[in-house]
Amino acid sequence: MAQNPLLLTRQSLYELVWSRPMSELAKQFGISDVALAKRCRLVDVPIPYRGYWARIAARQKPLKIPLPKYRTRTAATATTTPPKPSRAILRDGPEPTVHFGLPTESPKADSTPRIGIADLRDRLEALKLTPARSLAETCAAVGRTAKHHKHPDRAQLRFAAGERTGAIVQTNVSKDALDRALLLANRFIRTAEAIGWSLTEPPPPERPTTQHSHESPTVETATAPAYVQLLVDGEPMSFLIEERSREEPRVPTAAELAREKREYSYHAPRTTIIGTGALRIVRIDSKHRWSPRRKSWYDHRKQLVETKIPAILVGFYERAQAIKAERAEEERRRRQWEEAERQRKDRQERRAAQARLVADLERQAGAWHRVRLLRRYIHAARRSLGTRRVQVRFRDQSIDFLDWAAAYVDQLDPLSPCPRNPDQGPEPTDYPRMNEDAFRGLLLRVMGFDGRPAQKLGNAEVHCDDESDEENDEEDFEDY
Repeated sequence: MAQNPLLLTRQSLYELVWSRPMSELAKQFGISDVALAKRCRLVDVPIPYRGYWARIAARQKPLKIPLPKYRTRTAATATTTPPKPSRAILRDGPEPTVHFGLPTESPKADSTPRIGIADLRDRLEALKLTPARSLAETCAAVGRTAKHHKHPDRAQLRFAAGERTGAIVQTNVSKDALDRALLLANRFIRTAEAIGWSLTEPPPPERPTTQHSHESPTVETATAPAYVQLLVDGEPMSFLIEERSREEPRVPTAAELAREKREYSYHAPRTTIIGTGALRIVRIDSKHRWSPRRKSWYDHRKQLVETKIPAILVGFYERAQAIKAERAEEERRRRQWEEAERQRKDRQERRAAQARLVADLERQAGAWHRVRLLRRYIHAARRSLGTRRVQVRFRDQSIDFLDWAAAYVDQLDPLSPCPRNPDQGPEPTDYPRMNEDAFRGLLLRVMGFDGRPAQKLGNAEVHCDDESDEENDEEDFEDY
């Protein structure tokens, strides 16, 4: 995205930061609010503290952090004793400017209205809505609800194109309280639509994707109706119009008592549930059947629930903001976990790489230590034999044992440029037990405790070399 340069002084940046939230100003500059806060700290521009904008929304007048001033160094050299610096002065030097790049293409604005709680209360108090008096004046969702419950006046309903089918309002009331529940739902929905909120339908339930071939095809049963949700600040929220009820004792009939004696699993009900006529609006915060989270607003003796609709909508808005905060916190935790997991894997890879290097170093040092032992023996053997040679049988030929030993040690030495002979090393294996057995045999042989006596070089097949060797073996040994 192309950007236009913008230079701001500290005073201009200070006024912008304290005039609107950091998130909105950062979107205008095309950066994140964290980056904007860092730029402000670089030039010693204070930013609003936590809770500042909440107090502004609550019509309070919180104090602002004053802008600290800069001071040049020339003023301090005029006096013999340097003055004590003021607490408001943070840094010496000229007034800096801050460079921003404004995006040429303005970001897409969110269509959902962003309002504060105080503004929401003011708008709800200023609303003057005439409540519906009959079922024919209600909205389409309420009309579909009346049709679903087979209201006696459902013939009076008139739907526009495409409004006859769709989700209905979730209700749990008796037939006597159905009229008031429908009018209450209509008033609640109309008030929400007046402040910019709307109804939405829940997503369709997911069907099972797999089915065994030996099973018979499932028979489609009557599914439960879909219930409308209120789109509050972009968050779909479920609600319910419910009638409060009470339990009264009930005497089982003679037929029910006789059935109890016949059937072990049958128990006749001893109580009956009776509707009280009092209604409540329930906000369903979760769908867990075992412990649903709900918030209810209900009738009081002197105040009906219809008069509490503004407070109910404010409660819905607060819950929507809490959902956004929970989602943001969950996203922050997810990113934090991913970052910790990435660091853990990176640390694990670094340790594995270090372990491989350490293993190579120890392997080379071990080979070098073994080479020193073998070379010392070869030099000692040459000094003992002098010009004589030790001939041994290798397959179908005779070779010099000490020459072969010197070549073997050279290819074994990690500091020698002699290439490694694959025939003179053990066959690689992935079985740790075999490696342990090989190491145990090597250690026993080197220490002379493998149970087999070492061959005497003097008893081996030897012959004198015609050429005299005047090389000082002792000096060669000292080089190693």
